Amino acid sequence: MNKTNVKTKDKFDSPNSIRIGIVTVSSTRDLADDESGNMIKDIAKYHKIIRHNVVPEKKALIQNEVRDLVISTMHPVDAIIVNGGTGMMRADSSIEAVRPLFEKEFSGFSTLFMMLNYQKVGSPTYIERATAGVYRGKIIYVLPGNPEACKLAMEKLIMPELPDIVNRLSQEWKD
Repeated sequence: MNKTNVKTKDKFDSPNSIRIGIVTVSSTRDLADDESGNMIKDIAKYHKIIRHNVVPEKKALIQNEVRDLVISTMHPVDAIIVNGGTGMMRADSSIEAVRPLFEKEFSGFSTLFMMLNYQKVGSPTYIERATAGVYRGKIIYVLPGNPEACKLAMEKLIMPELPDIVNRLSQEWKD
């Protein structure tokens, strides 16, 4: 069996409906005008959106929201998608809040995101930050708050691989 068939088989064995938490980091938006969070929700519509919250740009609040999603036994999630708070301004602290939680970080996600985003917007890409990693057996993505950047990451990187990643993590991190 070649490598392609193995990967395809893994994807067929993956969960059909992934439980997702969406965290929008913003001090100016709410759920009603959360364009990026709502776009993420729409792209992931065939999965279960467990919670979608807007959290102010405060490191402790972002960490608390992510931790709460991960440890919730009433409404467990398989994946968390954080958007916003990844820029270069002092208040942009999503990466700094989530990265210390990672037990494993997927540096390739950031590299691929930058490459794809560069093809769309050019050199301003290098001031955008994105990352992905594992915390307590859950995959967490941290994306820029720009709706087009979220759409790009969701369609090109996250949704194609999410079922396989969740499947592998669920096998490895069984309680």
